[in-house]
Amino acid sequence: MEDEELYIRARKKAEAKVDFYSDLGLYLIVNALLVVLWWNGGGGFPWFLFVMFFWGLGVISHWLALFRQSKWFDKMTEAEYQKMVKRVY
Repeated sequence: MEDEELYIRARKKAEAKVDFYSDLGLYLIVNALLVVLWWNGGGGFPWFLFVMFFWGLGVISHWLALFRQSKWFDKMTEAEYQKMVKRVY
């Protein structure tokens, strides 16, 4: 790969990581506020758990896509690249 291509890939990964950490921070702040609202409202049924659970699924899937599957995707990309190089040469 050329240096420019590597820089572009590195930049995209860095942007994806920043997006994930922003989403995670927002998740934590909003859910903490929901717990405070629930607590100040007298407790009762913990309705905030539904928001935490379903939004948490989204955060987990974002994490998996970014940190777990990216390595697998990189390996697949390299394998396909090597196949193409063999066909050309």
